[in-house]
Amino acid sequence: MKNIPEINHCSPNSEAWWCSRCLAHTTFQYKTLPSRDSRGNPEVVVMHKCRACNFTMFRAAETIKGRRMVGGAGGLLILMGVVGSILEDDESLSSQILQMTFFSACFVFIFFIWMSAHLGKWSSWSSIMKNKSPEMLRKRALTHRFQPEYENNGAFTEWAEQFLSPEEVEQLHEKYGGDEEESPPDPGALWFQEEEDS
Repeated sequence: MKNIPEINHCSPNSEAWWCSRCLAHTTFQYKTLPSRDSRGNPEVVVMHKCRACNFTMFRAAETIKGRRMVGGAGGLLILMGVVGSILEDDESLSSQILQMTFFSACFVFIFFIWMSAHLGKWSSWSSIMKNKSPEMLRKRALTHRFQPEYENNGAFTEWAEQFLSPEEVEQLHEKYGGDEEESPPDPGALWFQEEEDS
């Protein structure tokens, strides 16, 4: 296991997985959850968990798109409720339609607020990091409590490909992996060390 100086995990990248607890693009491990698609067929949802703190990670660019869709869905629900209650002649049924769509919209907007809170953390961190010089960013990465380490597995490859081309990632494997066998993922590993312990 070796540190990876080629990648600065403190340099903001909205397309890369980010941990809002560690405030960095930490390496991750996969967690799979059973689910079902819109037709009821079984499928697997893959979550990205931070290797340092085991918190669920997100990608800012993806979350911004999702928040827009959620906000639009909430607005559409309210509009449908208002229009449906106006068109309905039965006053009690009209009231039920309005209540049902209002409560549904409230649930959607709670999710919208939750997404906004996570994006607020990202925006604040990203703004601070973007105002730092490359040298300051490098120092920040070197003093961060979490330091990325090389692993010969699929999760590491996906993490590295967020910042490097496939060819550069292959060079990383050659440089740090050598003839090392692919290591199995360890879902419970909390393998970073605090700076004072190093």
